[in-house]
Amino acid sequence: MPEGPTIRVTGDTLRRVLQDQRIEHFESQFKKAKAEDWAGKVQGQLVRCVRVHGKNLFFDLENDWTLYTHMLMWGSWHVYGKTEPWLKEKRKARIVIETATHVVVLFSAPKADLIHASALAQHQTSELGPDLLKDDWQERDMHEAWQRLHVASETPLGTAIMDQTIVAGIGNILKSEILFKTRLHPLRHSGSLSHDEFLQLIDVSRRLMQLAYTTQGFKEVFLPPSLQQATGKLGYVYGRSGQPCFNCGTSIQMVRQGPLERMTFFCPHCQPFDPANPPPLKELTMQPLYANSVHTLEEARDFVLAMGMIGILQDTKGKLPTLWDAVDFLDKQPGEGGWGEKMGKVWSWKNALPATYPDEIFYGKIKGGRAVLMSMEKLRALYQQYHKPVEQCGAVAQQLWKIIQQGSIMTVPLRQVIGMTDRKERGLFDRALQELQVTFNIARSNQPDVEGDIWVPFTKQYPQFAEHLVHADQTPAR
Repeated sequence: MPEGPTIRVTGDTLRRVLQDQRIEHFESQFKKAKAEDWAGKVQGQLVRCVRVHGKNLFFDLENDWTLYTHMLMWGSWHVYGKTEPWLKEKRKARIVIETATHVVVLFSAPKADLIHASALAQHQTSELGPDLLKDDWQERDMHEAWQRLHVASETPLGTAIMDQTIVAGIGNILKSEILFKTRLHPLRHSGSLSHDEFLQLIDVSRRLMQLAYTTQGFKEVFLPPSLQQATGKLGYVYGRSGQPCFNCGTSIQMVRQGPLERMTFFCPHCQPFDPANPPPLKELTMQPLYANSVHTLEEARDFVLAMGMIGILQDTKGKLPTLWDAVDFLDKQPGEGGWGEKMGKVWSWKNALPATYPDEIFYGKIKGGRAVLMSMEKLRALYQQYHKPVEQCGAVAQQLWKIIQQGSIMTVPLRQVIGMTDRKERGLFDRALQELQVTFNIARSNQPDVEGDIWVPFTKQYPQFAEHLVHADQTPAR
């Protein structure tokens, strides 16, 4: 379901093309639209205002009618030029609005109303709580949210902050990440919050939502860029059930909450149900046999060579041993700032190992996108299995390859050179970059003391594999 920041971005787009414009044509597939003659009330009207409250969109018309829509899980608004082809099938169009210059289409959304100004106070949206993304958030909004939360004092926090009648705009992703950031257990009752905890909850919610709105997505909101890129994860806990907490190593848990049984992800150690008595870390983790066996970079090298291939961070559902499990350093302690000694050492060594032992250890991504360290013997086996020529990769991957072939380049400049910087194009860029990695056409540079990922042609860094290509090309046809 699109969350508050996404709807706000959508509202900005629709405002630019609809506000102060006259609706020349209107049609809708909703049955009540015909019964209530929506077209007769909307067509020919000037759009006075496009406004957003939480996940809700309103289009106020000059004749005092308001078109209301909610996208729920499936809806999306598209904006097209008058003759531009649509990206979705016409049968999925629930509402079509045409002006002199644009066609605006609502696809697949199950919820819309046409409300007269005299009935807005009785509409269900009149019960919405304060919008966490409103520009002029004031003390009265804070007080109203506090009062609404305490009316639902017996409601678990994971359910309460998704309740749009308490505060508006939080969806399932934000819910899990906000509660993790504020160290609040999702099963705690709302009434158990101290006023200071409540103030922090609202502050963190507003900051994360504003960042998601500004960056037009969640990819740059929750995790540090380097951690996000290495793990491929969206946040600290969302969608990571059974995987290790990036802060303490405890397995992330999931619980279903609310009338729709939406999933909430949390770390039981970082988000203790009873903050005064957090569960001991040792009771929550299971250690593999090789746990805490690595104390130096040399021992880490021996560990990689002995295992053949290892993951970087702990993964309780994975089949690979990990550097996280093997190193013998203290986890981040409750209240400690930064990443902690263990995470710092793992993060440093995953770069230092291939830089220090370039002829023995490879760092990169394998099929599925997982970052790993492996021996050269293992690399040769995987190369033979998964390498494919650049010409057989996707079009975007081929464009990236041409740029990288001209000289080593970091990720951000590469994205800028190819011109893929907006939210939709960034996804295509990331998938293409990963395709080049897992097909062993590019590699991360092994240069020591370099922050960030510098991409080079795979065979430039590992010329011995170029010989393999020559031999493969010379194999006679049968």
